[in-house]
Amino acid sequence: MCLTLAWLVQGVIYPTFRFVEDRSFGKYHSWYTSRITLFVAPLMIAQLLLHSFELIQFPDIGSISSMVFVLIIWGITGIGAVPAHGRLGNDGKNEIIIAQLLNLNLLRTLLWTAVPFLQYFG
Repeated sequence: MCLTLAWLVQGVIYPTFRFVEDRSFGKYHSWYTSRITLFVAPLMIAQLLLHSFELIQFPDIGSISSMVFVLIIWGITGIGAVPAHGRLGNDGKNEIIIAQLLNLNLLRTLLWTAVPFLQYFG
């Protein structure tokens, strides 16, 4: 689920930020972040718990490497994406921050895409 949502955010949702009018952006962004968190937070927590369980039960190279990727995704989210959303929420629409958010999310999306392969082929 994280993978599907990540590609949806990368391909549709974040690019849409560029089409929201400046005067409406703050309201839209506030609405978006409050709602997307309801979907993303449980999925990311569930993924972290499942990979933790897998790592404990099957400590092989696949589970270790996939857990490392999940932790990197959490790091990118906490250090990069959350502060970027905070700046957009506080300062309003900013094309540079939107581009940074797209780049950060592309990295997260590629890592999320790799996780299943690491699990099963690692």
